[in-house]
Amino acid sequence: MMWPTAQLSQGIADVVRGVTFSQGDIIHESREGFLPVLRAGNIAERLETERDLVWVPDRFVSDRQRLRKNDIVMCTSSGKAWRDRQAKGANIQNIRHSELANLAMPFPAKSEQSRIVELLDEADRLRRLRREADAKAARILPALFLKMFGDPAANPMGWSIASFANTFDDTTAGNEKLQSSQFLKTGKIAVVDQGQSQIAGYSDDVSIAYRGKLPVIAFGDHTRIFKFIDHPFVLGADGVRVLTPKPKVNPLFAYWHCKLLNIPSAGYSRHFKYLKEKSFIHPDEALQNRFSELTKTAMSQTSVLEKGAAKVEQIFSVLLDNAFSGQLTAKWREAHMKELLVEMEQQARLLNLPSPIEQESLA
Repeated sequence: MMWPTAQLSQGIADVVRGVTFSQGDIIHESREGFLPVLRAGNIAERLETERDLVWVPDRFVSDRQRLRKNDIVMCTSSGKAWRDRQAKGANIQNIRHSELANLAMPFPAKSEQSRIVELLDEADRLRRLRREADAKAARILPALFLKMFGDPAANPMGWSIASFANTFDDTTAGNEKLQSSQFLKTGKIAVVDQGQSQIAGYSDDVSIAYRGKLPVIAFGDHTRIFKFIDHPFVLGADGVRVLTPKPKVNPLFAYWHCKLLNIPSAGYSRHFKYLKEKSFIHPDEALQNRFSELTKTAMSQTSVLEKGAAKVEQIFSVLLDNAFSGQLTAKWREAHMKELLVEMEQQARLLNLPSPIEQESLA
């Protein structure tokens, strides 16, 4: 049985417009008499409240516009599918206030809402813990590098120093590049670009694969992002530099060395010139290789965690889709709950965390 639907304006929520201001009204630091404002870039899967903030005079912000616990923040000018279908305008497309107020959503009884929230909260708890585990894992290898070699910029251990040209070969030239419009969701060979994701997409044309030896380090000329690549790949569009470490430089050591470099931001200009000005420490090869072996062990464990992360996201996505399409009914839960609890328990054990059943027994 499907739930009835109701519009947001029908007692579900108050739709409040954001603060209006111009560039001349803002400052970029906290000051008495000013309030921080969240903009489109701060609104993602969760609110980013520690970066890219601006402050406006507090007189610009009405009491209704001040965020409170349990408020829902929505970016109405982002590229989400529903927004794209609803938005109007030739420049920055925005959802109209009336369209948002008239948005219909499933509206089950309060008792049913509570049961749904309980289930979603448990799945979201795993997602939060998953992110915490990922953040912890991300700190391990930089810390190991610093422990074994010291800060490369200060070189407290007195390692020999070499220039970029004596550490890497730039092996970018002579390879074909694939435009982003040609990326596939699946394919025979991965595409590596300068974006945040390790793999930007795929291609079925293996003839355009990178022709040099592996492994290599990909550097985002605009983004300053480094990626360690040890599998066949295709270069994605412009802005990717491929660096091959010299014979006496361990590739994984070189990659983590690069990750610790402080390369100044020049906006969306190219940064390769700054990288070429850097100096690089050259510890004993045996020590580099030891770091590499420890890194491989840690990376293999990270791979297991990443597979678990994908499973956690899949669980949450299934629950969320069913909850807000009106299908997370008692009948659906009866058919799928056992399977979901088993999967949640497995993921909790992977994270070395109490399972839902264990949590209940400890309560």
